[in-house]
Amino acid sequence: MELNYIPIKEILSNPAKFSRRLESDIYFDHLKSVKLGPLMGIKSLEKKTVLGLGNTAAIRSKFEASTDWGFLKSVKNQIELEISNLTSSYEKFMTTPSQLNPREIGIMINYFKLRLRRLNLVCQPDFGTTIGKKKQFLKKENRKVEYEYDMTKIYWFDDTGKRIRKINKNFGRRDVIEFEKQFGDYLINNVAGLEILDFYTMKKLINELKINYIPDLCVKHNGEIWFVEFKNVKGQLIATSIIFELWNLYTQTYKL
Repeated sequence: MELNYIPIKEILSNPAKFSRRLESDIYFDHLKSVKLGPLMGIKSLEKKTVLGLGNTAAIRSKFEASTDWGFLKSVKNQIELEISNLTSSYEKFMTTPSQLNPREIGIMINYFKLRLRRLNLVCQPDFGTTIGKKKQFLKKENRKVEYEYDMTKIYWFDDTGKRIRKINKNFGRRDVIEFEKQFGDYLINNVAGLEILDFYTMKKLINELKINYIPDLCVKHNGEIWFVEFKNVKGQLIATSIIFELWNLYTQTYKL
């Protein structure tokens, strides 16, 4: 079939008749509208801020009112920068004349569609939580006990765009919140320039306050010391933790 069999000029003269919204445009529009709100379940304040408050009630109130990402603001900035870079690149590609052939353009559109979908997933994770059961032997009591634990299935898109279960993560016993350790381990492995302060260092810092206040965690990030508190709402803590799991997966995938 010769190319002139298709009335190209006639088709392009009436684009509304044949134009269809691309899936990639939908993911682009959604990502452009994303606003990263406060972290659910995790609050942090700089040491100098806490020292200036003077009493436990004021500290609690300040923590409650805090809406930024605290010592994790650098991660928020990275995600927002990637949103800006990716949407700008897509917009430029879709509006700039190209020397690519149609097949190559199709490949690039599929690339953008997948990357846009994955970044949307970082901002709004897709996951489900199930209840598992495990038996544990207590030596001192010479008996077995059974407890329930939270197992989370975290979903991703593979290279073909298929939704898959990518990560299975155990968030520990249902009746216990252990995020000081679980999230602390994640932070050490994935946040550059961060140090989790040991108990004795934390105790020394708390003694400087000269009030009855103990944070859940103390961290040092880029030279600044932060006090961290975890809310006693496990569902919120799990959802927040998954954002960081997926951001880590995204950065590894695209070598950021």
